[in-house]
Formats: sequence, structure tokens, C-alpha cells
Amino acid sequence: MSVASALSLMIQFGSFTTERTIYRDIDALSAVGVPIVADAGAGGGFQLAEEFECSVEALTRSMSDTELELLFMNLSSRGLRDLAGELPLRTIFLKLLHTLPPDKQTKARWIQNSIHLDPTPWHAESGSPEFIRMAKQAIATQCVVEFVYKSAQGVTSSWRVQPYGLVSKAGLWFLVATDGQNMRAFRIARMRDFWLTTESFVRSGAFNLQAFWSEWVEQYHGDQVSEASGS
Repeated sequence: MSVASALSLMIQFGSFTTERTIYRDIDALSAVGVPIVADAGAGGGFQLAEEFECSVEALTRSMSDTELELLFMNLSSRGLRDLAGELPLRTIFLKLLHTLPPDKQTKARWIQNSIHLDPTPWHAESGSPEFIRMAKQAIATQCVVEFVYKSAQGVTSSWRVQPYGLVSKAGLWFLVATDGQNMRAFRIARMRDFWLTTESFVRSGAFNLQAFWSEWVEQYHGDQVSEASGS
């Protein structure tokens, strides 16, 4: 079985992965019983134990009640339905359900029917599910998109951007994209039209969605405070 270093794993999994996430994922796999061997020194890295054979059933059997609750509660969330649609989520639920032992199947069904997460705020439109899924496709294929956008001030404008990410904030979906000069966040509920173009782009490997979003939210709150104080 081949040995893989953290650096080679980062390269294999692409720009969304950092060295920190590699080590975190290795710790998570080890915690659920996957036998990962670490070889130190030059030419070292990580590998699975020779005798290990992976199966979904082996992983789900080791799930704690807390892990089971987190998994099946999230499968019922509005955000996942917006991204994937109702039918795929139901299919995932059934597939996972049948990998569980009987007692955990009963627990999973109970969770689905007794705990529901609805993060959507009252009187707020989260965004067109069709636009959300089109944006997700464009991000995955690195396809330039165009849309008509109505700002909070009621100004309508047309945009042609390179999409980098989707963010769900308190049930409201945002498209993070650049027009070639600035990275921006557009609320999908304010889009009136949305379409994919035939133009592709090369995503910057330096972009970090979580870091951008933290900075954008901080800037947004700062602007709100400035407007409220009249400065």
C-alpha cells in the first residue's frame, strides 16, 4: 500500500484542502477506527494498515448516538434541500439507513421524524433553488455566469462573474463571485435571471471561502454601524 504525505494529499484533493484539514481528517478517521499508519522522516507519510478493508457498514456500526443525530438532523435541513433537491436527500437517507444495525435504524428514523432544522428567518426569501443549483454547477465546472440583480436600494443591474462559492447565512443564500476586479457576495434572492455561459475560467488556488466570508461579514456589520450612526 502506497505512502502519501500531507503535501501530496493536498495536491491530490485540490485548492479546497489545506495541511490543517488533512491532519484533521486523519484524526477523524482514526477516531472511528480506520487504522492509519504514520511514517515519520524523509519519504514518510500516511498509509492504511495492510489488512484494512473499508466498508460503509463498518463505519456506520461505530457511530455514536451523537454522531447519528448530527448526520440525520442535517439530512433534513433546508440548506441541503436547496442544494440537492428533495429526492436525492431521501435516497441518501435510505442508503445510509440500510447500512445501520437495526437499533440504529430505529434511532435514525426517530431523529428524522422528531427533530427538524429550519434556519430560514421569518418573512425572508432564501433564494431560488433553481438558481442555487445552477450556481453550484457553475462553481464545480468553473463556468462564467450572468444574472440580473436588484440591490437593497432597488437598483437593477446586469452582472457577468466568475463564481467561487455558495454560502448559506441564516437561511439566506449568497453567491461569492468576482467580476475580474473585486470578490463580492450577491444575495441569490435578489437575482431576477440567472444563466450559465459557455465561457470557462481558472479558479485561483489562493482563494479561501471561509476567510473571505468572515472578512465580508465583518465589513458588512461595520457598514451597518456606520449607516446607523450617520457617519
